[in-house]
Amino acid sequence: MGKIRKFSFGEYAIVSSKGMGNTSGSSRSNLFGTKTESTASRKFSFVLSNKTSDSASVQAGSHQVMIQTLRKIALGNGWSVGNDELMESNNFTTLITANRDTTDTWALFMGTSQNGEANLTNGKRMVMVKFASSNKKIEQTSALNSVGYEFIENGKSLCALQYFSPSLKSTNIVWIHKNLDPKMKLVLASAMTSVLLVSSPTSPIN
Repeated sequence: MGKIRKFSFGEYAIVSSKGMGNTSGSSRSNLFGTKTESTASRKFSFVLSNKTSDSASVQAGSHQVMIQTLRKIALGNGWSVGNDELMESNNFTTLITANRDTTDTWALFMGTSQNGEANLTNGKRMVMVKFASSNKKIEQTSALNSVGYEFIENGKSLCALQYFSPSLKSTNIVWIHKNLDPKMKLVLASAMTSVLLVSSPTSPIN
């Protein structure tokens, strides 16, 4: 418990992990109970390796979810004040170091919504992470369409992942451009593995 199952795709595999079971959270509400705010966060780390001696260390990844619930107050005779609402923010950050090269650490930032700002950067290069859906008319997750993320740099697609599909036989799919250098492939594979761990309903977490 608290570790990631032996997860692999293509030439990449998780060889060690820790921390997935460490979850902390808090909850608070106002005097009248009309507003409740709950937060939960967890940290994890893993090492991803390819078929050679290359490996990437994903350290101090953190995943924080905040859920805010608003409830209306019934005044009687059909009158009420306020509205019933449920708002959720989802923040995810992690650091990736390939082959122990601490001079070239990559940071993955995921925004507070599927269509929010998300990127992967080492301070010199910027890769945008875009939400993608099989139905371009529907921006939000739907049980009827496949969804995932595409990693784009200077208008060029570097890699992509699918974390949900109506067909459970093909839920998690990963693609990486074959012409990238091995180190960049390893960084991208690590970033996509991180996203799968927090996004996929069938993620390989014990």
